[in-house]
Amino acid sequence: MKVSSSAALGTLTVTPSDLANDPTLQFVIQLANSLQLTVKQPKKGALSLELPSGATLSQRNAILRCLAGMGLHNALDDLLSGGHSKAAKASPAHAMALASLSSWMSVADHYRSTTAANNALEELLAQLETHLETRAFLIPSAVPTLADIDVATVVVGAKTGGSLLDDIDQSYPNVYRWLTTVGALLEDKAGISFISSKLPLAAAAASGPPMFYFGDEEGVELPVKPKTKPAAAKKEDDKQAAPKQQQEQQQAKGKK
Repeated sequence: MKVSSSAALGTLTVTPSDLANDPTLQFVIQLANSLQLTVKQPKKGALSLELPSGATLSQRNAILRCLAGMGLHNALDDLLSGGHSKAAKASPAHAMALASLSSWMSVADHYRSTTAANNALEELLAQLETHLETRAFLIPSAVPTLADIDVATVVVGAKTGGSLLDDIDQSYPNVYRWLTTVGALLEDKAGISFISSKLPLAAAAASGPPMFYFGDEEGVELPVKPKTKPAAAKKEDDKQAAPKQQQEQQQAKGKK
């Protein structure tokens, strides 16, 4: 049971219906300390976050980023922003990572609001598959961030019960690995299960073990498997090399 505090750093107002349809917001509320964040759930009303300064945020993504960063004195920065919020002023790389986080949340908004059917989702999956080929998560981070959670909920919720999600481990192995990782985090930290009924975690082994990178993940090159010649071609090369070896041996004997 959460305990409210009059000294809270923010007051979040959200209707029960809006909260039920927003796994990302549910996760943030579960992680937030109730002494820092007071949550009000009226039956009707608009989403808002009131700050001690008197400012009020009404845009969902701005509210989430605020709670993950300075809004709660960076208490959730390492868990939700990859540790970039508290270091953004001192490092352009951290500032760029936060900008990337915002961009991915905007991508999630776009696909969440679109009514375009399967082709839009497949475009997103193809983009994610390429992006995640050399990355553990959407932005440089040791754990999934707001960006990962927000986009993942869109992917899973976009096509419930469809064949695309049933076959995603075969068609998009990097996306599948990423989805199961994000889903495991939500279930472990907040008891939120958003993929278990559609993407069984046991099947993740089919895509191989997850790959994680530390530091700057940009420019990472995947190792290239060395090319091997067919057995017939190798035998032909050996035949061609044999006369040369015999000639070298005869020359060596003549010198002696």
